[in-house]
Amino acid sequence: TLFRSGGPAKELDEEHDVSDLFALLELVSKPEDPLEGVKEVGKSYEAYAERRAEAILTAPAPPPEPAVPNGPKKPPVDKDVVNFKEFMRFMTHHLLSVWPVQFKKNPTVLQYFENGIRKVLKNKDKAPRLHSEFIHDVLRVQKDDDLNDEIVGQIFVFKKVFECISQKDEFLPNYKSRLSRRIIRSTFRRATETRMLLELKSIVGNAEIHGMSCMITDVDGSATLSKTFAETSGKEHKTKANFILMTRQYWPTMDLSSLTYPPVLQIVISDFEKYYSGRYHNRKIDWILNLSCGTVQASFTAGPKELTGSIIQALILLNIDGTKGLTAGAIANILGLASGIVCDNLASLSLSRVNVAKIVDPETFAPSPLKVIKAETPAFAINDGFKSTQRKMDLQPAISSRNNKVVEADTAVIESNRRLRAQIAVIRFMKSRGTSMYPDMVEAVLRDLRTTFDAQPALIKTTLDDLIEKDYVKRDEKERAKLIYIA
Repeated sequence: TLFRSGGPAKELDEEHDVSDLFALLELVSKPEDPLEGVKEVGKSYEAYAERRAEAILTAPAPPPEPAVPNGPKKPPVDKDVVNFKEFMRFMTHHLLSVWPVQFKKNPTVLQYFENGIRKVLKNKDKAPRLHSEFIHDVLRVQKDDDLNDEIVGQIFVFKKVFECISQKDEFLPNYKSRLSRRIIRSTFRRATETRMLLELKSIVGNAEIHGMSCMITDVDGSATLSKTFAETSGKEHKTKANFILMTRQYWPTMDLSSLTYPPVLQIVISDFEKYYSGRYHNRKIDWILNLSCGTVQASFTAGPKELTGSIIQALILLNIDGTKGLTAGAIANILGLASGIVCDNLASLSLSRVNVAKIVDPETFAPSPLKVIKAETPAFAINDGFKSTQRKMDLQPAISSRNNKVVEADTAVIESNRRLRAQIAVIRFMKSRGTSMYPDMVEAVLRDLRTTFDAQPALIKTTLDDLIEKDYVKRDEKERAKLIYIA
């Protein structure tokens, strides 16, 4: 009845006969040949899942929305993002609607369905990143920390899609980076995040998730530390600050950038450093500018607003006003930052949907038509005419011109980690066996690595050559295919 009442029947293409599928589904409950019925149903679902997922993920880009005269420029539509969101809706429908009704009759049918999805995602290079972004978008808008049926169901869908992604080691760094962002932006929900990490741990093991679990431990300890500091400092600071103490090896690698804080912020930072050094004598604090954020209370003609963004965006807003303009170079000198970083953040404040700043002519103070921001760009000022129906707003993150270099670096790190994982897997296998034939070793190592990524035999061969050169393993002199572990 689910198919005939307008569920997946609307999504099935003309090549798929719905009545035949019903007949096959009914075979599952018939005693004469249940195994054959399960097999046929499974094959039908596998072909259906593969065809539908491929069609959704490769669909053409939707037509652009018509531009509004004199309105803010809308960002271009990312076809991959739109298609992946549609794919997640497809998965949610089948895993939360069809699964309780039909798949639970025999879990084998669900496995066939997942096989079809797995075949499609195996060839989609952007799937790990898009999946982590989709999870981030869902979790960061969650209003409370109640593990209700809806969020538990969503986590179940996230887990099933994650199981179908072959390159899981590309997903985990993206997820870790976005988890840190949710923590910093105060959209972190402890019960939800802990449940999500438990589901991921059940797939890839504790070693891959341990660092993220420790990030949550850091958050709990930091909340207690910030509260104790506020109670024992004996001062009433004009700037309210919450501190997160991050254990370096657990959090994403970030650049330690210098920054000139305004006096009102420098006071609370100095007091916290004194408090921390007095409590932990052998520990040093390095302030991580890239992860810091701030909330600025601003007054516009349309009314007061609370603007939350990076600490650089917050400090830029505190250094420009509505009476005089400052060039990007002047702002960079005030904050002690490179002009490129300031230009990226000024672009996010003046050329985005939330245009709380504006480019002006330094002499007439009239708005400038410039659309490219450089260090010598004339001047910036607060856009007093900014309007929005929201009182609390998130500023658009700065898009750096150095993004390509970051992606290349991340790719290099992933490849390095894969070589290291392959070496560990080979040594672990050879140490447990002592001796092994080459094909047996390759098969066992590939099976071991499959929990994080789909390794190729060429990687195992290269890894073995490196280990032989380092005298961890050697080949038998009489039988080259026989490997011997060197203790």
